[in-house]
Amino acid sequence: MSGPAPLAGRRILITRAEHQAGELAAALRARGAEPLFLPGLAVHPPNTFAPVDEALERLDQFDWITFTSQNAVDAFVARATTAGKNVSGSHLAAVGAKTARALEAHGLIADLVPGEATAEALAAALVPRVRGCRILWPRAQEARDLLAETLRQAGATEVCIVPVYRAEAATPANEATVARDLARGAIDGVTFASARTVQAVLSRLGDLLGDAAIACLQRCRIFSIGPVTSAACRAAGLERVVEAHPHTIEGMVESIVEEFRRAALPPS
Repeated sequence: MSGPAPLAGRRILITRAEHQAGELAAALRARGAEPLFLPGLAVHPPNTFAPVDEALERLDQFDWITFTSQNAVDAFVARATTAGKNVSGSHLAAVGAKTARALEAHGLIADLVPGEATAEALAAALVPRVRGCRILWPRAQEARDLLAETLRQAGATEVCIVPVYRAEAATPANEATVARDLARGAIDGVTFASARTVQAVLSRLGDLLGDAAIACLQRCRIFSIGPVTSAACRAAGLERVVEAHPHTIEGMVESIVEEFRRAALPPS
């Protein structure tokens, strides 16, 4: 007879946007955990589509199109399809396996996927390939500029940044319930998959719990998808952060399992 599920009795809070939470929730349930939901961000269209529409009019000029999120893939391909443009004429770069699979869902194959799912790793993988190239980067309206700066320094002729979506702080209907559960120590772990989500969730919890928000979160195990998210957690005062290795949802789930196995703490 097999033993108990490794996360039996654990209550794990997922802070991803609602449409992206399903994979993590299913993996946690499969290991016996009870997933809870508090989406930090909601995805909306950009303030204007003018930059992406202008880029689509000269799509054949770009040597590379780089994607740093699944949201960017879906939003850009949808806009290109509406405009009757063929995305497959350029080389495609994806920040990680999940983003590459999002391309595959649209019948597109990534030419470059770095071994580590970070913008830094994608930039490093592109650097030897971009001298004299024109690069299109569909991205979130609020994304970091590190990739563009690195590629320009590597000799790219052009790095054209086009916002294809914006992520804004969400106001989930269950936030007061989640805050009460945190305050009474009824949540074992909290997961974060982006720096902006950390900031959004802590802002909402700060409104609900005041100065006690950080202390309540510190009683939980904090799980981060990667180094930028971990840095945002620590900058906010969350010192004990368990970072996923590799920096994927699968890596996060395994880190959660290993952390609770190692800590051998009773469930909340």
